[in-house]
Amino acid sequence: MNTTQAPAINCTTANISQSCPRISVQEERAHFAVVWNLVPGNKAQAKEQLVLAQVSFVSLLARRFAVAYRMDYDDLFQYGCRILLERLEHVPVDHPAPSKWLYRCVQGKFIDLLYEDERDYQTVSLDRLVPSQDGHEGLTFGDLLIDTQENTEARHDRLDHRSAVLQEAIYRDLTHHQQEAIALYFDIPGFVPRPNPHKKDRQRLARSSPSTVLMTRRKHAYKILRQDLELQSLLWEGASA
Repeated sequence: MNTTQAPAINCTTANISQSCPRISVQEERAHFAVVWNLVPGNKAQAKEQLVLAQVSFVSLLARRFAVAYRMDYDDLFQYGCRILLERLEHVPVDHPAPSKWLYRCVQGKFIDLLYEDERDYQTVSLDRLVPSQDGHEGLTFGDLLIDTQENTEARHDRLDHRSAVLQEAIYRDLTHHQQEAIALYFDIPGFVPRPNPHKKDRQRLARSSPSTVLMTRRKHAYKILRQDLELQSLLWEGASA
């Protein structure tokens, strides 16, 4: 993650609305013109004013995600401010609404956090010798490992059974929203939900950005999971199988 430092701004998560007032559209365009090098001016000061003007929506997004997905608000807020700084100079010059463009950038990054599952595993050869306290090297890492073949097979059996339970749950007579809720919860690859029968919903989502559509569907999926006793039973059965 980029560690770009924010300019010195006089607002905190506790007093954003008082310390970070909004600016007019004309003032915003004037500051962006300086950032884009279209007109001469103090670029650092222009960026600071733009950050102050946009930080309120970062706080709003951070609070929404913190409540909906039980994430830490302060971490989200700081992360959103860094994204705001990183993307500030990349706003398209001809974009009619730079603030909306930045809003979607931060929103998209917050959504990416929901799917982020990257780990950096340090590998080591099982044949590598393990030094002992007396200085002798006779054992390898492989010699120190417990035979877990039986446990591995048992885990595979449980996962296979769980997969079968979930596939049955997905493809039987569940509603469109129930299917999508389970698929999103377990991140089942290749799942294509049935078309949403509500025409107004399709039209509304068709006009939205991909990140907005994804966030809307995931929020609705978690809402269904919290309220649907049948799905909770299926999830419990799949997790404990």
